[in-house]
Amino acid sequence: MGKDLQAENGDWLTVLDHAETYLETSVACFVCAAFRKALRAGLPDSSFEGCACRNWAACTRSISESGQLLVSEATPEGDLASFQALGLGVYPWGQGPALRAIEEQSRKEYA
Repeated sequence: MGKDLQAENGDWLTVLDHAETYLETSVACFVCAAFRKALRAGLPDSSFEGCACRNWAACTRSISESGQLLVSEATPEGDLASFQALGLGVYPWGQGPALRAIEEQSRKEYA
């Protein structure tokens, strides 16, 4: 996944290479967790730090005051129109990405 596909506000499209799809908040959380862990391991170059920071900002902005992350309903295999038709809500599977991002962001031993 190229960091150049990240939206300016830190979010990611639900279908990365289709600008007409909506921004999926759980993707920013997943990518935040992955990039933070990878940066600690010294895997990507330091240019990914800015991307990870924007992911964290998007993640924290998306978590409600009650601690819930609004995400799309289950995303079965389908065409682009089926992704566009998905509703948003608070679902159990959507909360894990936020928790992973919080856990990785809370570690301070970055490379």
